[in-house]
Amino acid sequence: MTDKEIEQMWKDFENVVFDEDEDGEFILSKNWKYFGKGTLRSDVWSWVDEHHSKGVGFLTECFCMKGPRGTEI
Repeated sequence: MTDKEIEQMWKDFENVVFDEDEDGEFILSKNWKYFGKGTLRSDVWSWVDEHHSKGVGFLTECFCMKGPRGTEI
């Protein structure tokens, strides 16, 4: 996947529904993209961090409900 594709995926991620498991971890409530129901939210974050050239830190700062560097989506 390209960074651009992952960035779009990250934007979509804010609408994903999670359940809380018996250990208090947040897990996907249904299949989403490449991840199956029950996948830990932290595992999705780790995957994004590994596959985006600038990592999940860049995405959390630059794509938090807005486009790059604070521009509206």
